[in-house]
Amino acid sequence: VDSIKPYAFKGCKSIKSITLKNGVKYLGDYCLHGTNATTLVFPTSISVMGEAAIGDCPLVSIHIDNLAHWCSLNHSKRDTNNGKVPMPGSPRGLTDLYLNGKIVKGLKIPAGTKRIGAYTFDNISIESVDLGNGIDSIGYGAFAHCRNLEGVIFPEGLENILSEAFVGCSGIGRIVCEGAF
Repeated sequence: VDSIKPYAFKGCKSIKSITLKNGVKYLGDYCLHGTNATTLVFPTSISVMGEAAIGDCPLVSIHIDNLAHWCSLNHSKRDTNNGKVPMPGSPRGLTDLYLNGKIVKGLKIPAGTKRIGAYTFDNISIESVDLGNGIDSIGYGAFAHCRNLEGVIFPEGLENILSEAFVGCSGIGRIVCEGAF
């Protein structure tokens, strides 16, 4: 299987876990939307993620093995509650991100990553972000509703922070700007 077509599993409440193997390249619009998946294993082979492909799922954990690839994709909102009310299955209402099997609390974006796509870390349980060198754009809602986020380091050369990139990040107490943007 190299693609999951639009609406293929939309609303299939019996789905509790999603493991996508390398080779899957395309997730169509709403293809896994509204399942009861609490765990998502995401391969680096995916190059296109359709609108709300994994939206409205009560994800408790997302497992990735390539952070730069994850950042390069445009994600749509994963929930319909704007991060205000805990999703079913998630006692904190936040999703844990695992990179190579280890939970991520302090996020360091790899050097050379050019952009962070829309909603990439929406509602993710991270505490700090170091954007590293090379980031020139932070997408719409990229870090929306990361309520545990305490601090952000913006690198020199950052050109754009799009609307609502950090909306709902009520815990931010420290911002460091290493250059003018």
